[in-house]
Amino acid sequence: MSSPDPSSVPPWALIAEAPGQGPWGLPDFAAAGGLAPEAPLDPLELAHQRGYEQGLAEGVAQARRELEPAREALVRAVGEIRREVGAARQRAEANLYALALALARWLMLREVAADPAAIEPLIRRAVALLPAGSTIGIHAHPADVEALSQGLGFVEPDGRSIAVHWVADVSLDRGSFRLVSPERIIDGRVDVALRALYERLAGE
Repeated sequence: MSSPDPSSVPPWALIAEAPGQGPWGLPDFAAAGGLAPEAPLDPLELAHQRGYEQGLAEGVAQARRELEPAREALVRAVGEIRREVGAARQRAEANLYALALALARWLMLREVAADPAAIEPLIRRAVALLPAGSTIGIHAHPADVEALSQGLGFVEPDGRSIAVHWVADVSLDRGSFRLVSPERIIDGRVDVALRALYERLAGE
């Protein structure tokens, strides 16, 4: 049999293949069964890693146990501070309301001293709350009685006059009054009204 003509041999057939190598001298992965698996961890290194992880977990657990009392104490301290802040805010608000109402009382007394007619709308509003046909006694400070009793008249919604009699009462401050009828008593004292307003504002 004659040898093949070198000119007819394909180029890739001229590439030498060594045992265990593929074309171009590259490793023959197919012959070797694919990529080589990773080498197993050294037993000593594996034991060291497991010991480290276990020690870390135990250390975290121990730290949490030791810090728990401090955390609880901090929570209690924060709660106490919040309660103290809330109480201080309430006291400040109550003091502010008391100061504002004291100022309102002073202004009202000064206004009534200058013009007793300033309480006329309040008295008329109180008289309107009483049942029709009632005989009314209006108790007020003597100076207010003297200023108001002569020119202040009251009428029913139908135009009939309301019988009233004035009573000078030295126990009442200027601007305060008390309406007395057989059916009802209306307390128009300034201090009582301001105290009710204070309790409403302060939420007591």
